[in-house]
Amino acid sequence: MKILRTLLTATALAAVAVLATAEDFSRTLTVSGSTNVSVSTGSGYVKVVPGSNSEVRIVGHVRAGSGGWFAGNADERIRQIAANPPIVQSGSSITIGQTQGNNDLYRNIVIDYDINVPTATTLRANSGSGSVMIGGIMGAVTANTGSGDVQVSNIGSDAKLETGSGSIRADGIHGSATLQTGSGDIELRQSAAGDVRAQTGSGSLRIHGFNGGLRAGTGSGDIEIDGTPSSDWKL
Repeated sequence: MKILRTLLTATALAAVAVLATAEDFSRTLTVSGSTNVSVSTGSGYVKVVPGSNSEVRIVGHVRAGSGGWFAGNADERIRQIAANPPIVQSGSSITIGQTQGNNDLYRNIVIDYDINVPTATTLRANSGSGSVMIGGIMGAVTANTGSGDVQVSNIGSDAKLETGSGSIRADGIHGSATLQTGSGDIELRQSAAGDVRAQTGSGSLRIHGFNGGLRAGTGSGDIEIDGTPSSDWKL
C-alpha cells in the first residue's frame, strides 16, 4: 500500500509538471539609423533573421525548465515575464534578455527568442544552454553559447562565433571570422575574402572557399581546407 501511495504521488506531481503554463509574447520596436541588438537567454534558443529596416520584432516563448515541481511558482512567474518581458530600448540600441537584480523571477525558466531585425544590425546573441541561429545579418555578428550549436548563414564580416560544447556551422561568411569551440566540429564556407581564426579542442575542422590569412587548429580531429591563400596560413 505504501509503495502504491508513493507511485500515485509521483504520478500526480509529474502531471502537474507536464501541465505547467507556457506563454508567448510579442513586441515590435521602431528603430532608425544604425541598430544594435543584444539578446541573451539562460536556457533556450535564439534565432535572428532579417525583417523590416525600421523595426525590431521580438517573439518570446516562455516555459518552465526541467526542474519540474521543484521550480516553485513557475506558472505565476511565466505569466509575469510574458506580461512584462525583459526588453530595454534606448534609441536604436535594444537589449533583450534577463536583467540583473531579479534572478529569482527567472529561476528554472526557459525563454526561446525569434527575432527579426534590420539587415545591417550589429548583433550580439548569447545562450547559456541552447542553440543560436542567425541568417542574413550584414552587420558585425557575435554569437556564443555555453552548450549548444551555433548556426549562421549569409552574414557579414567580423563574425565571432563560439560555443563551449557544440558544433559551429557557418555558411556564406562575407569576410573575416573567428570561430572557437571547446568540443565539436567547425565547418565554414566563406563567400568573400577575409582572415579566419578557427580552433576546436576536440572535433573536425573544415573550411571551404577560403581566401585570406588563416590560423586554425584542433586538439583531436581532422582538418580539411580548400581555398586561396592571400596571406600566411598557420595550422
